[in-house]
Amino acid sequence: MGDGPGNNVFLDELSFAVGAFWNCDAERSTERKARDIRRHLAEAVRQLPDGERGVVHIGLETLDGQIVEAERYARIVNTVRSFDARGKDLRWVYCHLFQSYAPPHDCWIIDETVYYFGRSDQADCEPIARRSAVVREDESNSDNPGVSVHWLRPTP
Repeated sequence: MGDGPGNNVFLDELSFAVGAFWNCDAERSTERKARDIRRHLAEAVRQLPDGERGVVHIGLETLDGQIVEAERYARIVNTVRSFDARGKDLRWVYCHLFQSYAPPHDCWIIDETVYYFGRSDQADCEPIARRSAVVREDESNSDNPGVSVHWLRPTP
């Protein structure tokens, strides 16, 4: 409909628009939204071959803001530290946290933060050179995910 690269294909004109942001910071709501990775981790570890070193990647969406993500991070750390790999040689766990945006001036934007955990003394050197799965490393700051997580930056 227009010359721009954005999302302008559904309307010819718009005469009035209203937007609202709603957020619930109740403790129970935060607990429910900050889902743990235990089930995904267990399912992934079951697929690892016996007698081989293993790495697991888990992807999650971050849609609920800073309070929920702080709770989720605490749960992820606790789960990875206490997880019983049931004889599998799980060396590294990567949690890829994604958030997508579709602003009017761009077609699609994705932010990614990666939490990574070496699981044992045998997790000698990290097995991959690039941690991120979607966003180029120079666009995200995955070397220090505790400081530069995408949900603390301004949205695009």
